Amino acid sequence: MNRLATLALYILVATVLAVTCPVPTAQAVPFTAGNGWSEIVSAAPPTQLPNGNWEYVYDLIGGSSSWSRFVTFSGFDADAIANLHTGQYGDETAMAAFENPDGSITGVWQRWDGHTVRGYPLWGGFQERSIYPSYWNAGSQQWDLANAGMGGNWPGQNEAWAIDNTWHTGNEYVLGNVFGQPAANFRRYPGVLIDSDGQPGNDGLQFDSFTHVQSGWGHNQPGLQAPFRREHPAAPGQIVWSTYHNDTPGGLATVEGTILGPAAVVPEPSLPSDLTNNGFVDFEDLTILLANWNKEVTAAEGNLVNADTTPVNFEDLTVLLADWTGPGPAASPEGALGAEAVPEPSTLALALVAALVGLSAVRRRRRLLQTA
Repeated sequence: MNRLATLALYILVATVLAVTCPVPTAQAVPFTAGNGWSEIVSAAPPTQLPNGNWEYVYDLIGGSSSWSRFVTFSGFDADAIANLHTGQYGDETAMAAFENPDGSITGVWQRWDGHTVRGYPLWGGFQERSIYPSYWNAGSQQWDLANAGMGGNWPGQNEAWAIDNTWHTGNEYVLGNVFGQPAANFRRYPGVLIDSDGQPGNDGLQFDSFTHVQSGWGHNQPGLQAPFRREHPAAPGQIVWSTYHNDTPGGLATVEGTILGPAAVVPEPSLPSDLTNNGFVDFEDLTILLANWNKEVTAAEGNLVNADTTPVNFEDLTVLLADWTGPGPAASPEGALGAEAVPEPSTLALALVAALVGLSAVRRRRRLLQTA
């Protein structure tokens, strides 16, 4: 088979795969080691940067028995990703839904697949030099940062997201041989924001890089295929990763697992006794309750138990003390005094009971004097 026929066959196969592999919608299969499936692992522990953001770097480790597409991270606030950039990538129908009016795409461009290492041998080692953050230089054994002098279809646009791949050398990549190619994963797309839960805002990031590193038909080579970098203000917690596979029980399926990433912030449930809505149950809330003692007021005013039938009483006070959190903001009296000056709820309860009994006695004495 001559080179032109080989290239034509490769393009045909790649096109068929792109058309016949829809975005996964079926229920995910939990990742299981030892099945030859592709996997996402951390390239390095999450690191807090000088600007306060966290850096998360992941590796796509190709499986020995499957190709993979749609490398996805979900379960976090994707709209808060700090290293989003906008660039041109080439007009392709597959990404039309993510394009800006001028045809560009806003997403995460800091990723390094096999194209950054060796390009396409069939095309004389061709590399599109304007879409990746850096490119492996086999001669100097280092990564060359993106710059306008590299050329490409959009010279210099990738200077905006240029960064050194300090996590891997180009020698660590698995560069198989598909029709003489290092890897069939050159799609030019950045990672794009997706909404996977139907709630307001984007909660995921997806890279549609088809990877199928082989040493020949049907013999996949497991190993490093593509690192991805993400910068985010949220501290580490568990998020979900997934890839789309062809070699899972039942055929095509999404395989997923968990990994450290920018965890979603889950707000603490509000306490009914937090009458000031400042996140604390403290003296400010107690003051409101006592000011309305024996009055028929709303729950927001301290009538926490039976607002429709009874006035503020000891039942309401008991609920507030059970929710007691201690010192509130620094501006509050107990915050200024410090935690050590704040009594325990049990001690506070006894003092309050004594005070309330004394207050009742004073009121009774006044009534008796007025009657006499």
